[in-house]
Amino acid sequence: MERNGKYLLIKEATAKWNGMWFLPGGSVKPGESLEEGTKREVLEEAGCDVELVSVFCVKYSAGFFNKKTSVFFFWQHGGRKNKNITRH
Repeated sequence: MERNGKYLLIKEATAKWNGMWFLPGGSVKPGESLEEGTKREVLEEAGCDVELVSVFCVKYSAGFFNKKTSVFFFWQHGGRKNKNITRH
């Protein structure tokens, strides 16, 4: 999400990626639509409500043990914002 030349990123806290910056994201839960899962993940990770605008990119990774499809969206701020967001 871009706003006034700034982009929304999250700083990872898990041991493997601690301190690295990423776009908000995650997995869609069973029974969720792609849109519902995307909105939930951004709210959980960044504290923002978003409205999906369009698909930006679809990436398929075929690993030996797992296969993964990633979908990247353009989205805009939907209003509610977490008070704990910091600016860097």
